[in-house]
Amino acid sequence: MKSAITLFLLISVWLDLNTTTRDGAVVTVYTLESVYGNRDQTVILPCRLIVSGPEVNVVSVTWKGPNGTNIAVYSPQHGVNYPGEGNSSLISFQNPSKEDATLVIRNLSRRDAGLYACSWTTYPDGIFSSETVLTISEDTPVRFRVYVILAVICLVLLLGLLLLAYALVSWVSQHLQVAGRNSKETDLDECPSEIVYTSVNIQQQNVGTPKGWHHEDNVDSEEIVYSVLKHK
Repeated sequence: MKSAITLFLLISVWLDLNTTTRDGAVVTVYTLESVYGNRDQTVILPCRLIVSGPEVNVVSVTWKGPNGTNIAVYSPQHGVNYPGEGNSSLISFQNPSKEDATLVIRNLSRRDAGLYACSWTTYPDGIFSSETVLTISEDTPVRFRVYVILAVICLVLLLGLLLLAYALVSWVSQHLQVAGRNSKETDLDECPSEIVYTSVNIQQQNVGTPKGWHHEDNVDSEEIVYSVLKHK
């Protein structure tokens, strides 16, 4: 979980193993000779005590900063202490024990660059120490640049999808309108023309009949009265 939350760039040039032999015990202080970090990020400065042979009684372990003052102290009996105002919010031990005094530095700035010394105080063998040089880079972290590039790509893809969706909706709407107009025209073509029937009643009028002719009145099925003039 800590490695997932803590973002740091840690590059080791080579290991700094300060090995001392006293009274049959081989004591080694393990650190990194060089560590590189980026501004506003987090770095880890490893410091471990490796003992081969008789047990060594650890009294305390102390980290000194670039200005030579104590910045972090751990005692198996008294716990941890961070001398200096505000150090506890920026500096902390990762998992302090009699074998591990790895230091975590957060929110790096230019003033954090320099030489760090990790010193183990033992009884009765004395002090064993090793040093690490911390270099602060002004460059933007590689991972951050990757995140920015991915964010830009995602925004471009999202914009493209929105434009594609808009074009698709416009195309469907246009074709639906054309289909609606064609449907209306087809309905009008298929509708029969209205036919209006009008009954006309023609009344018989008395007109003069020529000599030798007579009138013959007829009524058809539509009740239309008409007169036919026939020769006698």
